[in-house]
Amino acid sequence: MLNFIRKWSASSQPDAISNLERQLQVVSIRGRVAYGATCLETTLTSAATDTAQFMPLLACLWEFTSSMDLSEWEEKIMDFYSESVLDNSEEINSLSLESSQRLRANYAALSTSQLACIDEAIEIGRGNLYGGIVGHSAATLASTMHLVRYLQAHGYPLPLIDKFLRSPFSQENQHGWGEPVDRNFFD
Repeated sequence: MLNFIRKWSASSQPDAISNLERQLQVVSIRGRVAYGATCLETTLTSAATDTAQFMPLLACLWEFTSSMDLSEWEEKIMDFYSESVLDNSEEINSLSLESSQRLRANYAALSTSQLACIDEAIEIGRGNLYGGIVGHSAATLASTMHLVRYLQAHGYPLPLIDKFLRSPFSQENQHGWGEPVDRNFFD
């Protein structure tokens, strides 16, 4: 009986992921960033002893959902790529030197795959900033699915999709970007 359950759960996971991917195709880019930020919060909460040190990163990611000027958002978020934070020669422009050093220490404590999750969460927002959106934005969907697969592989619960579906990917909804909304819209 136990072997049957193991085989069933192992074979059902790819179906669950492909179903989620189909659902995420109809979520706006802002909704995907929100979904990715929620996934990242889950991974960082379990990985870090002091999650407050990641609040500047998470706050900046969530800012995407309400920003009216995404080029301004991009300027801020560039500081949070793992390479930028771990490079000792650069100070994070949006943080004090002390906060920057604490964030660097927290990033250094993460695994390579966790750092890749941070970078992919950022890429969800940057994936189509300067290119036309074709189809359902394959670039932002791929980065979102990277986070989904990481959570799935490490046994973390996936965020429920329902609240993100409220920001649809449509021509009427900012050509797939989604209307600017506060973070609370996705709670």
